Amino acid sequence: MNFRALATKSAIEAYRDSEPGKALCGEKPFGSRHWEYPWAVEASGILEERGLDILDVAPDFTFPFTRFLEARGHRMVYIDLEKRQWDSGTQWGMDPGDLSEKCRIMDVRNMVFEDNVFDRIFCISVLEHVVCPTQDPTDERLPDLFDPLGARPALRELKRCLKPGGRLVLTVDLYGGPFWSPWFEQWDIFADLEAEGFPLGEEARFDRKRAFEDPETFISRFHGPYITLGFSLEKE
Repeated sequence: MNFRALATKSAIEAYRDSEPGKALCGEKPFGSRHWEYPWAVEASGILEERGLDILDVAPDFTFPFTRFLEARGHRMVYIDLEKRQWDSGTQWGMDPGDLSEKCRIMDVRNMVFEDNVFDRIFCISVLEHVVCPTQDPTDERLPDLFDPLGARPALRELKRCLKPGGRLVLTVDLYGGPFWSPWFEQWDIFADLEAEGFPLGEEARFDRKRAFEDPETFISRFHGPYITLGFSLEKE
């Protein structure tokens, strides 16, 4: 079954003080990842399983999330673009000096894996950067960089590489506020999922404006404001 969730203040507080939350987030500063990682592990259904083939797209090795999965005997593969400066204040990607058989430089929109390889794929706060490769709303390149359909090739590839019955767990940050709203309101992640064969049904309806206005919604100010959605998606 496919479903979606929204990061809320109460859920983050509960995860932050829980043992899984501490194990997955460590002592990192409080933020949306304190919801994303615990929620993603729960939604993936892997806590009681061992030895799965798992892909983590654009991992953040500063969190213990990846070590948590490896410690449970899962066979991990990590991919990311080559490390570079994306705008004046943002640098991310995989350092070529850190490459190995399990850490590979690869574009999620054009992966070299064979079909039906992975039992689980985690894609945590990645697709918004495919749609918008800068976190600077004043970047003069923004009109050329922003692609409201940019996530679809990535979703297509993620589905292709997932085993039948496997699960894709992804989170996305939806930016708002006076600078970002005119851009991110062009991106419809729900339409993307539907187009790439991950239907969510009527129960997944989402009101972006209401979510931003709801006092219970967790809104991050880090390069934001943004809210965070999670999706757990099964390949038939």
